[in-house]
Amino acid sequence: MIFVNFKVYKEGTGSEAIKLIRVLEEVAVKTQIKIIPVVQAADIKEAVESTKLEVWTQHVDPVEFGAFTGNIIPEAVFEDGAIGTFLNHSEHKFDNFDELETAHKRAQELDLKTLVFVADLEELRLILKLFMGMTGFDGSHFYNLQAKFYQIL
Repeated sequence: MIFVNFKVYKEGTGSEAIKLIRVLEEVAVKTQIKIIPVVQAADIKEAVESTKLEVWTQHVDPVEFGAFTGNIIPEAVFEDGAIGTFLNHSEHKFDNFDELETAHKRAQELDLKTLVFVADLEELRLILKLFMGMTGFDGSHFYNLQAKFYQIL
């Protein structure tokens, strides 16, 4: 399984995101590898309508319906067809563990899959106490922590 995070690059936004998804779909078919495009919330609906690939969003916030201008509620991405969400990515970390826990629970309420990113072993230990799911190390941290991660498991 390969996640391709489109971030907010011009080449991964709007109609360009759809073009990139078509390329990923071709590669997935040819290689028989599950490839998951991870797009901005604004691009989910169009992305889902353009592909048979499982589409994820880059982030959801730990809020419910209400006065939360600019936040992304899990219900919105779910309604648009997202299957899962990244949480706690290094470029969009939660301020504290309680916010991460709430966002994860909100996603679970809708059966959104989650991939929770951790920066170090301490974060990993907290996450593993909370739930067992997909967890990923961010960037350069992975190589430094890979051996230690296997020791924990």
